[in-house]
Amino acid sequence: MATLDRSPHPQKLLTSKVHEATKIWLQAQDPSMGATLTTRTRLDASFVPGNGDWLAALPSKSQGTLMHRWEYSLALQFHFGARMLDSSKRCGVGKCNGIRDVERIHDTECNGGSDLCIDVAVVTPFGGRGHLEVAELRKNNHYKEECRRNNLAFTPFIMDTLGNFGSSCSTLIKNLADGMANRNCDEKIFKYVKKIRQRLQIAVQKGVMMCLDRDVNN
Repeated sequence: MATLDRSPHPQKLLTSKVHEATKIWLQAQDPSMGATLTTRTRLDASFVPGNGDWLAALPSKSQGTLMHRWEYSLALQFHFGARMLDSSKRCGVGKCNGIRDVERIHDTECNGGSDLCIDVAVVTPFGGRGHLEVAELRKNNHYKEECRRNNLAFTPFIMDTLGNFGSSCSTLIKNLADGMANRNCDEKIFKYVKKIRQRLQIAVQKGVMMCLDRDVNN
């Protein structure tokens, strides 16, 4: 009580003490009472300072903090460990064939059955036709064999400054979109392809605009 009397923010101090005592009690619970590893992991994460800062972010497109309603809903379900599938099922992403759990933790860890190395390049389209293919070939010649020797897949991720995609890049985007659609039980893969392409193209255009906005005298 004396500590509370001397504190400039007694309610804040009391709340922190209650939270700390609650954390200790919850962490001490017997796993047989339902405190699973995933539950404990979420609990531990929730007590890390700053863990929930994203919940207080003002939604802003310009600041990159805007979340669509479905994104926010899925994020909350994932953080609270909600049951998002009726039952466990096989993963259909790439060669994975792993088990998709009802909390969909596997979905956030799945790498399609093998580790993939990606090397990104944005090239100019003004050097002649076939610029994307030439850039892909250069990347493959430089990295593909080395990745193969280390049991890794390799994909060159090539775009140009006008927003076009190389063939390997397009294939990877389609595979990513296929995984997103599969996880959201949605058959409209093209919708996810478009979203990925849009975000990448905007990122490239922002980079191009930074180059154009530079003071030519510097």
